[in-house]
Amino acid sequence: MDYTKNYNLKKPAAEDYYNIADFNENSDTIDEKLLLGDNALTLANQLLSRVKVLENNYSLLATKARILVTIYGPSGCNVSLTSGDSSCTATIGSSMEVTLTVDNIGESRVKFTYMNASYTVKMQIDNTEHRFVAAPIPLSQASWAYIAKVSEHGLAQTCWKVGDTKKINVDGATADVHILGFEHDNLYTPAEAPLVTARHDFTKAGISFGLVDILPTMYPIHPNKDDAVNWGTCDLRLKTLPALLASMDEGLQAAIKTVRKVTALPGANHDYYDYAWAANGTAQVTDDKLFIFSERDLYGTHRCSSPYIWYETPAYDYYRQGGTVVRSDSFWLRNSNYNSSGGVNYTLYVLTDNTINNRVNTSLLGLLFGFCV
Repeated sequence: MDYTKNYNLKKPAAEDYYNIADFNENSDTIDEKLLLGDNALTLANQLLSRVKVLENNYSLLATKARILVTIYGPSGCNVSLTSGDSSCTATIGSSMEVTLTVDNIGESRVKFTYMNASYTVKMQIDNTEHRFVAAPIPLSQASWAYIAKVSEHGLAQTCWKVGDTKKINVDGATADVHILGFEHDNLYTPAEAPLVTARHDFTKAGISFGLVDILPTMYPIHPNKDDAVNWGTCDLRLKTLPALLASMDEGLQAAIKTVRKVTALPGANHDYYDYAWAANGTAQVTDDKLFIFSERDLYGTHRCSSPYIWYETPAYDYYRQGGTVVRSDSFWLRNSNYNSSGGVNYTLYVLTDNTINNRVNTSLLGLLFGFCV
């Protein structure tokens, strides 16, 4: 007796006796296999039908979709949105935004024309989610209102990069500022001031800026060397910086956000910031529009100050990526009253050789400030 290769059907040899049961068993096996084949064919046809439905639905979506695309750009900027063979155009008004629609799945392009220059942003659209895109015009040409708009919608990094510069007017002079980082500083929430809580989900300011070089005028931390002041109580923070802010263009003043800056107070010689310290007086949280920089802002760690804390993000990206801390002259650092000797109070500052030392608070040194938009 032999057997078939695939279904093991019986194959009687010439010398075998005839047995009707063998033929019946073979017939039953063949019948079962044929039924399985018919069922598989039916299932395959059903799947093929469903695939065709999905293909038809995708084709319908690809040709009939109405996908919203909100486009941000400066007032007067012309935009065109191209998707497949369709295209639509608009001129952005005073709201600095316009919403158009895409009718096709796949690659779309937004072309911006502003100040005789064109910029193109490509988008790959694979679903019907609302899209947002901003005109990547040079930072130097962007108004502060537009910069704030882009920053508030989380698109700053799609338009500009760390180190990009822009001119500002301050105290009657022109100065350059550059981008130090994105989403670095915590926006200030008045309800939480002046204490730090255990929450770590603070909303971040979109862009942090800093002066490229110190201002031409030299400033003291405080006019009286006998006053034991700290960052929160010194005249530089309470009077000088607000006066400089008031001297800036109104558009920039309106764009600047208040952020939370944390400064150690004397005795906080620790490598990690305890959120309870603000309550017991060991650390200080201030709401600042203009601020000078701490060692951690510039270096990512402490180098000289004994009152030192670790607080969230270390140095700004500009310095982490190799940007120099050195400026044309020495400048003040943000820290608590560094020490007091014989009634004279001192604060840290950075020298032109990138070392750190301390000077009497009444000394006239350079001012390097930052702000957030």
